[in-house]
Amino acid sequence: MLSFKKDEPIINSRKFSIDLCFYSELIICGLFSQHDSLPLLGTVLVMLTSDKKFLSLNVIISFCKHCGYDFAGLVPKTTRILSDQYRIPVPRSKVLSAEKQENVKALFKNYYSSLNQHVLETLREMQIIEKQNKQILSLKGELSRDKMMKKELLHSVFQGLSAGANSLSEILDLPLPDLPETNCLEDSNSLLDAEDVWQNIWEDEESRLFYTQFPDLKEYFPNGFNKQCADTKNSQNVEANPLDKLNKSKENSDKEIELLNKNEEQENSILNSSLETYLQHLPLCVNKLMIDNAAIEFLLYYNSKLGRKRLLRTLFTVNRTRYDLLPLYGRLVSILNQAIPEIAHNLNQSLKTEVDRQIKKKDQVNIESKVRSVRFIGELVNQQVFSKYDVLQILKLLLEDFSHHHIEMACNLLDTCGRFLFRSMDSHHLTKKYLEQMMRVKSKTILDSRYVYMIESTYYLVNPPEVTPTKSSTKPSLHMFIEKIIFQDLMNFSSDTDVLKLLRSLNWDCEVTCAFTIQCLSSPHKLKYQRIDLLAELVAELMDYQEDIGFLVVDAVLEDIRFGMEVNLPIMNQRRISMIKYLGELYAYEVLENDVLFNVLYSLLTFGVSMDPEKPSSIDPPLNMFRIKLIITLLKTCCRYLIDDYSQQKLNCFFIYFQRYYWFKRSSLVLTKDLKSVAFLEETFLDAQFLMRIEFRLAKNYAEAVEAVKKLNKKLRFDILGSNEEYAMLETLTEEIEEKDNTEKEVKLFKATLLKSTKEKSDKKEFIEDDVQFLKAFDQMIINNTTACNKTKQSNVDITIPIVQKKGLADTDSNFILILKKGNKQHCKVLDIPCDSELISNLKTREEENRKEMEKVKQITLDINQRILEET
Repeated sequence: MLSFKKDEPIINSRKFSIDLCFYSELIICGLFSQHDSLPLLGTVLVMLTSDKKFLSLNVIISFCKHCGYDFAGLVPKTTRILSDQYRIPVPRSKVLSAEKQENVKALFKNYYSSLNQHVLETLREMQIIEKQNKQILSLKGELSRDKMMKKELLHSVFQGLSAGANSLSEILDLPLPDLPETNCLEDSNSLLDAEDVWQNIWEDEESRLFYTQFPDLKEYFPNGFNKQCADTKNSQNVEANPLDKLNKSKENSDKEIELLNKNEEQENSILNSSLETYLQHLPLCVNKLMIDNAAIEFLLYYNSKLGRKRLLRTLFTVNRTRYDLLPLYGRLVSILNQAIPEIAHNLNQSLKTEVDRQIKKKDQVNIESKVRSVRFIGELVNQQVFSKYDVLQILKLLLEDFSHHHIEMACNLLDTCGRFLFRSMDSHHLTKKYLEQMMRVKSKTILDSRYVYMIESTYYLVNPPEVTPTKSSTKPSLHMFIEKIIFQDLMNFSSDTDVLKLLRSLNWDCEVTCAFTIQCLSSPHKLKYQRIDLLAELVAELMDYQEDIGFLVVDAVLEDIRFGMEVNLPIMNQRRISMIKYLGELYAYEVLENDVLFNVLYSLLTFGVSMDPEKPSSIDPPLNMFRIKLIITLLKTCCRYLIDDYSQQKLNCFFIYFQRYYWFKRSSLVLTKDLKSVAFLEETFLDAQFLMRIEFRLAKNYAEAVEAVKKLNKKLRFDILGSNEEYAMLETLTEEIEEKDNTEKEVKLFKATLLKSTKEKSDKKEFIEDDVQFLKAFDQMIINNTTACNKTKQSNVDITIPIVQKKGLADTDSNFILILKKGNKQHCKVLDIPCDSELISNLKTREEENRKEMEKVKQITLDINQRILEET
């Protein structure tokens, strides 16, 4: 019974330890005489303790635990502590003498010291292997399977020896040796810290709980899972095999056998139907709680060979488009793996075989099935059910032929478990190597843009770039208060806050406060689009107390509009729309003048605009229609206030230029054959025509629009140049007549010259722009010189202007009085000017303009009074 060979492992160590303890108990009880039995027991103990490989460590521990007190006088550490604490001596065993007990105890102590040395040697060997593995990982990026198996085997041996040494130390009441600290987690070249790995491995706390915390099966199986399953199987066998009871009771009638067989078939059918219902409802488990309950239900009711087989088939054949079930099924397998490792093992083998087959086949069909397989493997890796080494081998095979479906499979695999592999210490280097290889292939291979975006997204998901945290500067409390009353209280109609009163109470002498308030008042893009008019009204009311507010706000708005035209970024489109609308609302509340409004309109048509299709502008491309939208927005906001004749004339001129811009954009769209955009642009143009109340005939194409612009330019230049030349010529002739005698000849000469100039002006063609500017500057210089000369000459006697009866300009020849001065005397000469002269027509036009201006002032005054009455 106690026979074995030296330096050979005991075949059944558990049986041998029981036999040894039983033999010792027989000696203690006196059934065997000590004279005949102790030599055999001593021989066995000497042979066991002389084992240098410590294969019989468990036998020694079992003997010392059960019989050490009787044969060696061993007192465990806990017992000795309690004895010292309560001062109760432990009685000595009388089976052997004290001298023999000391010999046996010395035998065990020597064995324990040898065991400690062996543990230290094993630890040093394990550290050497781990250091070598780290060097190989840093150089090659991967480890062979043999080295990994050797490391795992040595680690398991060390754990067993260490646990045995702890148990023997407790029994012999001897101290444990000091083990050197292991450096397996320290890596000077690693980018990660061992303490931060588990914290950074998951994206958030919810993900960490989903993949790491599972229900405790001991709560559902308090007596142990194996025993519970055995009881369940036994009960099923008893119920399923009633023939045994039938044999014992000797009731073997055929009718009862048939009845029991029918009951058995019925119970099996009920069990199969309930299992089928369970498997059908499994895809309906859509959260963590439901899948946990499903796992417990399977362990309680369906844990049979048939049930495990059917469950494995259901998990493996999950719908190829139900990617949302894969994390939940992975959690189900992880929970069942605690009690039934068979399911996880078989599922891993099936998935691995399926992926290998899909990689070797190299077909370009059924991409959903391929993605489902690799994502399922990734979820099992996150649950630490699938081997990291195997999944990295799959990734390596995909990178060897990195094209088409292999790209999608690799990216989906890394999207699922790449972060876990990259953040784990044992797979970090190899995952990093494969990621870099994937990016190199992407940069050196011409791939479809979809694959390029997929690879980049996967890479930065697994290894996100380091983002330096920016220090957010806190605003002063006063600035936060100003933003609150402008951007929140002003927009809230139910608020009782008087925004105007609060803004008036600010310290406007402080430059910082004033500048920040102007900045807030010039930021309509931070408000709701429908509430921009409230901000313009607030600025108009503030101008009654702070006159410079309006000018500063208008300057800021104009600067922002100009900046938007210079940059022309699509991201600023909403801001540009808000600024244009705000400008129109400011005009509606009379914060800016009419000329500023039209300058903005003309700048939208001319700034950076090129009408040459061969030389398109970069800030206003031919296909960019956003400026038309800005113009329409501005006209919709303020066109209803441009009702006087003077403004209507300006609108008519602007519409001619706008018409040319519209036809240029439309001709560019026609070339692209974008009919929807052309129809939308046409509707927009008709809206502009309706807003500006245009009544004249519109151009039908781009050529007619250009011709209309040329005619308008010619007319405007003619009017401007004509009036200036008349004025300059009249001044020159006046100075000449003052120096000479006032005779009829000079009067006739003046009339002839004036008529001649009128005839020449009618035959003139278009002037170039440089000549126009030169003539304007020349006229201004003459006027300034004349004014200066008049100021230097001081006369002792003022010239009295003769009183002439006021008469309207008749259709016949008109008489003009020319006042001359010679010495201290003044002379008046009458000039007859024809009614069709340029001078007469200009005077009539001037009178008409003065009359319309007076009517405009009168209308504005009435409108202001009407608005004041409505507000009160």
